[in-house]
Amino acid sequence: MTVEGLVIGQAATVFVTDLHFKEPVKNGDIFTIYTTIDSIGRTSIRIHVDFNVRRRETNCECSVVDAIFTFVTVDEAHNKIAVLDVLRHDVEEDIREMARLGASTPRYAKK
Repeated sequence: MTVEGLVIGQAATVFVTDLHFKEPVKNGDIFTIYTTIDSIGRTSIRIHVDFNVRRRETNCECSVVDAIFTFVTVDEAHNKIAVLDVLRHDVEEDIREMARLGASTPRYAKK
């Protein structure tokens, strides 16, 4: 899930935290990026991002970097606005409920 897939309008990256470099990236590796919503606050969305690679020589997939990205929803003047005010109408109900409650998903849940 991307922030663009969640909200209508703009969101600004305000933090990148818990950045872990786990494995080197090698020439010829193919990147795949997985995202999971970590939490939704009143004006912010925290997304866990896991960067995986498929190794050319072994064809195995492994996680090489992960981090938490925090985005803040903003209006045209770059003022913070409530996530609920700009949530896309077609987002899943559990995500909408998370935004209403300011709740979190189980951290680092794998798909």
